[in-house]
This record gives sequence, structure tokens and C-alpha cells, in this order.
Amino acid sequence: MGPGITREVILRQEAAPRLSPAEAARRARPFTAHDTAALRASRIAARLEPATAPQCGVVVGGEVVALAHSSRRTAFACELGVETVPHARRSGYALAATVLWTEAVLAEGLLPIYSAHLQNGASLALAHAAGFRELARAAYIPGESE
Repeated sequence: MGPGITREVILRQEAAPRLSPAEAARRARPFTAHDTAALRASRIAARLEPATAPQCGVVVGGEVVALAHSSRRTAFACELGVETVPHARRSGYALAATVLWTEAVLAEGLLPIYSAHLQNGASLALAHAAGFRELARAAYIPGESE
């Protein structure tokens, strides 16, 4: 590929997640306004607002270590945004938060969507573990102004 061109994979949930929703709910929880201070103190850049709802995450020792939220939201679908602090990666926290977020989106009657850069193997592995499968691929070609 040429310079600046990126490829993205768009996925939707088509399989059961590797972690059951009940187990995910034991590890992660929905975030509310009561979590605002903890999120501000965390290394995760997120805000609790209607446009990013639902927000689900994992708190360990008072620290927010993982957060799944809607990075884009329409009347029909929500796209996942997920972040885990570096020292808590590979602990299953992102999977628990993603499964809980997916259940919350489905409960709203919306379609949960996951997207990741094709080169982001860790994100694609998380998507697969959460039951998401490829729906489409896209290439982004920068314009002259970029």
C-alpha cells in the first residue's frame, strides 16, 4: 500500500462471545455519573455523556483499567471504542467490558459494530473473542489536504 493509506475491518457480532455475558457482568459493570471522578483520574480519555453511551468498564483497586463505550452512535447502531490501560492489558478486562457493552447496545435494540485497523492484531483478536466477525473492509486514502 502507498504512504498514508490505511485499511480497516468492520465487524458485527455473529457468534457467541468466548466469555458469557454473566461472567462479563461479574468482571465489568455499566458506568454511571458516579464514575465521573474515577474516569477523570484514570489514564483513559473518556467522558460519560449520552453520545458515548453505553459505557461499561472494569475498576480494579479504585482504578478504571478498561472502558468500552460508543465511539459513534446513530439511530440504528453503535460503534465500539475500547481502551485498556497498558499495565492491565492481557487480563481479560477489555473482553469483559466489550461483552457487557454489546449486551447493553443489543438491549437498546441497536446494532453493535466493531472496527479496527487491519494491522491491529490485538484489537482483531479481541473482536473475535467477543463474537464479532468481518462484515466489510475499507481503505482510507489521504487527500491532498491531509
